[in-house]
Amino acid sequence: MPVEFLSDEQAEAYGTFAEEPTRPELERFFFLDDVDRDLIALPRTKHHQRGAIAEVLRVQARHHLAQRRQMGRVASDTTC
Repeated sequence: MPVEFLSDEQAEAYGTFAEEPTRPELERFFFLDDVDRDLIALPRTKHHQRGAIAEVLRVQARHHLAQRRQMGRVASDTTC
Protein backbone atom coordinates (compact mmCIF):
# COMPACT_ATOMS: atom_id res chain seq x y z
CA MET A 1 0.00 0.00 0.00
CA PRO A 2 1.46 3.38 -0.94
CA VAL A 3 2.39 5.55 2.05
CA GLU A 4 4.34 8.32 0.31
CA PHE A 5 1.65 10.86 1.19
CA LEU A 6 2.04 10.17 4.93
CA SER A 7 4.51 11.92 7.19
CA ASP A 8 7.38 9.78 8.53
CA GLU A 9 5.61 9.52 11.90
CA GLN A 10 2.32 8.48 10.26
CA ALA A 11 4.03 5.91 8.04
CA GLU A 12 5.80 4.40 11.06
CA ALA A 13 2.50 4.14 12.97
CA TYR A 14 0.58 2.77 9.96
CA GLY A 15 -1.38 -0.35 10.87
CA THR A 16 -0.60 -0.19 14.58
CA PHE A 17 -2.57 0.67 17.67
CA ALA A 18 -1.55 3.67 19.72
CA GLU A 19 -1.69 1.38 22.76
CA GLU A 20 -1.82 -2.38 23.40
CA PRO A 21 -5.39 -3.74 23.06
CA THR A 22 -6.81 -5.07 26.33
CA ARG A 23 -7.83 -8.71 26.75
CA PRO A 24 -11.58 -7.85 26.64
CA GLU A 25 -11.00 -5.90 23.41
CA LEU A 26 -9.17 -8.85 21.86
CA GLU A 27 -11.96 -11.18 22.95
CA ARG A 28 -14.44 -8.92 21.19
CA PHE A 29 -12.35 -9.12 18.01
CA PHE A 30 -12.19 -12.89 17.95
CA PHE A 31 -15.55 -13.95 19.39
CA LEU A 32 -17.94 -15.60 16.93
CA ASP A 33 -21.57 -15.61 18.08
CA ASP A 34 -24.32 -17.95 16.82
CA VAL A 35 -25.23 -15.60 13.96
CA ASP A 36 -21.61 -15.56 12.78
CA ARG A 37 -21.36 -19.35 13.01
CA ASP A 38 -24.62 -19.79 11.04
CA LEU A 39 -23.33 -17.49 8.31
CA ILE A 40 -20.04 -19.37 8.14
CA ALA A 41 -21.77 -22.78 8.10
CA LEU A 42 -23.75 -22.05 4.94
CA PRO A 43 -23.11 -24.70 2.29
CA ARG A 44 -19.45 -24.10 1.57
CA THR A 45 -16.29 -26.14 1.47
CA LYS A 46 -14.00 -26.08 4.52
CA HIS A 47 -11.66 -23.80 2.57
CA HIS A 48 -14.46 -21.27 2.01
CA GLN A 49 -15.53 -21.50 5.65
CA ARG A 50 -12.03 -20.50 6.79
CA GLY A 51 -12.15 -17.53 4.45
CA ALA A 52 -15.58 -16.56 5.78
CA ILE A 53 -14.25 -16.72 9.36
CA ALA A 54 -11.36 -14.45 8.42
CA GLU A 55 -13.74 -11.99 6.75
CA VAL A 56 -16.13 -11.88 9.73
CA LEU A 57 -13.22 -11.26 12.12
CA ARG A 58 -11.77 -8.58 9.82
CA VAL A 59 -15.09 -6.71 9.71
CA GLN A 60 -15.43 -6.94 13.50
CA ALA A 61 -11.90 -5.60 13.97
CA ARG A 62 -12.44 -2.68 11.57
CA HIS A 63 -15.73 -1.81 13.27
CA HIS A 64 -14.05 -1.83 16.68
CA LEU A 65 -11.16 0.27 15.35
CA ALA A 66 -13.63 2.84 14.00
CA GLN A 67 -15.30 3.01 17.41
CA ARG A 68 -11.93 3.52 19.11
CA ARG A 69 -11.05 6.28 16.66
CA GLN A 70 -14.26 8.09 17.47
CA MET A 71 -13.31 7.90 21.15
CA GLY A 72 -9.83 9.22 20.31
CA ARG A 73 -8.01 6.09 21.49
CA VAL A 74 -6.19 5.41 18.20
CA ALA A 75 -4.03 7.82 16.21
CA SER A 76 -6.29 9.29 13.55
CA ASP A 77 -4.01 8.39 10.63
CA THR A 78 -3.52 4.68 11.33
CA THR A 79 -5.56 1.84 9.90
CA CYS A 80 -5.56 -1.94 10.17
